[in-house]
Amino acid sequence: RFGISNPSPRYIETVATAFKEGIHSADGQSFGDGKYGNLAAMVAAITLDREAREVVLDSDPTGGSLKEPMLKILAFMRAMEFQRRPEAGKEIRLNSLQAKVGQEVHSSPGVFSFFLPEYAAPGHIKAASLTSPEAQVLSGPKIINLMNGIISLVDLGLTECFGGFAERNLWNCDGLQPGSLYYGNTEGKYRMGELTFAPANPDDASDVVDELSLLLTGGRLNHDSRSTIANAYLSAGNHGDGLRLAQKLIFSTPEYHSTNVFDTKTELRPDAEFPPPSSEPHKTIIYLKIDGGMDSFNLLVPYSGCSGGRTSYNHYQSVRGGLSYPQGDLHVIDASGSNQVCSKFGIHPNLQHLQHLYNTEDLLFVSNMGVLQEKVTEADWMDKTKIALFAHNLMNEQVEKMDINKESPGSGICGRMVDILINNGYKAGTVSVYGIAEALVSDLASLFVADPFDYQLFNPMSWAQPLWDTVKHLNKFSNLGSGLFSETWSNLLLQSLGENDLLYNTLSSTQLETSFPETKLGKQFETIAKLIKSKDDRGTNRDVFYAKHGSFDTHGDTKAHFNIMNTEMNGALEALTTELKAQGVWDDVII
Repeated sequence: RFGISNPSPRYIETVATAFKEGIHSADGQSFGDGKYGNLAAMVAAITLDREAREVVLDSDPTGGSLKEPMLKILAFMRAMEFQRRPEAGKEIRLNSLQAKVGQEVHSSPGVFSFFLPEYAAPGHIKAASLTSPEAQVLSGPKIINLMNGIISLVDLGLTECFGGFAERNLWNCDGLQPGSLYYGNTEGKYRMGELTFAPANPDDASDVVDELSLLLTGGRLNHDSRSTIANAYLSAGNHGDGLRLAQKLIFSTPEYHSTNVFDTKTELRPDAEFPPPSSEPHKTIIYLKIDGGMDSFNLLVPYSGCSGGRTSYNHYQSVRGGLSYPQGDLHVIDASGSNQVCSKFGIHPNLQHLQHLYNTEDLLFVSNMGVLQEKVTEADWMDKTKIALFAHNLMNEQVEKMDINKESPGSGICGRMVDILINNGYKAGTVSVYGIAEALVSDLASLFVADPFDYQLFNPMSWAQPLWDTVKHLNKFSNLGSGLFSETWSNLLLQSLGENDLLYNTLSSTQLETSFPETKLGKQFETIAKLIKSKDDRGTNRDVFYAKHGSFDTHGDTKAHFNIMNTEMNGALEALTTELKAQGVWDDVII
């Protein structure tokens, strides 16, 4: 938050020492009170260190970091002199930013914050063994939402319309079009505020861009990009339109989204291309991550005909106590032909669809799976296990990577499957409907991310200034030695823009036979069903989709929460089953 993504051992030691000793000295001043854990001393050690302040390190390809979404939005509003309308009240709320851009004040999705400190973006960052925590929220939809929010802010002021960040204050956004009811309203009643920045010398395009570069990138904007934006400013027709265009374009540059220097080539990144429809039969894997420690011993319960001892309903009930379920409430399945420890098991009362799938031979249970590579006891488990069994982040990571021996570092279990398929001639793809997923990280396939809740089209105002071609020029390939974080932004931005048009049209136009529940998992499964139905648009014959349900992690009201989560999962699974059968592809899908 205050320093860089990959501090040196010396930098870390300096900060740790300041925290431990409670005091830090720099430039003849002391910070802290000498007591253990003094935050003033620690923050001073972070922010005043030479690794955080030396300008020359901006040119280090591995130095610096990506910026956080909230900081990018607030910094832009401050630098461009946002002014609140008095009628908007003393405080303005930026609405649903967690869903839109992946970060919102007081809205962390969990105790581990918005992104993990060890996250490394696939590509140059991972290859260099660096970390880039902020990249974990840079999925395609969130990048598009961020860009659209700024475009709306620049063109319309702070409003909810066309991807804007404000709370709803106008019911008819189409009224903002030129010639419509609210267009050019000088009182600005439809917006919460607006940007008021005016360049010192609007008659000189180069001066305008230099001033914007200083305010928005610390003067790091490269020469080629300055020329490109200056030409766009001149071609806009007037100073006002030129300034708005320049503001939107500079927001797209890698120098704004990272703290690196970006050394650009003349070569444009290629447009996203999708292969023609495949004549091969299509097959699908849906990886559903049940997140946050699901109580699986209450999902599948010993019912009757058990071997006794610890394997019986009575033992389950005695151990689980108030968290157990009455035997009569469970959905019974017959396992007598499977050589199991019980002839009958019970499924959680709210998961009746699982019983149906089992009885129609469409479902299997595999119990007691985990990351242990050999049998352990209470005495030797610490020596024999290869990962920290009680670390949430590492256990989550292993669920998605399944590589405790680190034979394929950086890749996900599904990503490795896709690589094998591609190497064997299949047209395989990966799509996540729940943000960036490590399970789908592949060496050969690009990760598509579809937002099932609010998938926006880039630059959605039909009358807005065109941006696509110029944005491509501002994010060309970079030279060897250019900043890796700036390169990561440009690569992700162009990939996001390339896939946006295709996925937006697919998700908007594909009609299904089944109504899905209005739950998070229901919307995810609905999106997956649309993408399976429209597979020819992406030209794949093998797909792996990633969805997530949870979190089940709770420290109170365990049983009530478990019941709610299972009800949601049951409804979503039932709708997905119905739709895939209607499409005639049920037997070609594994969940």
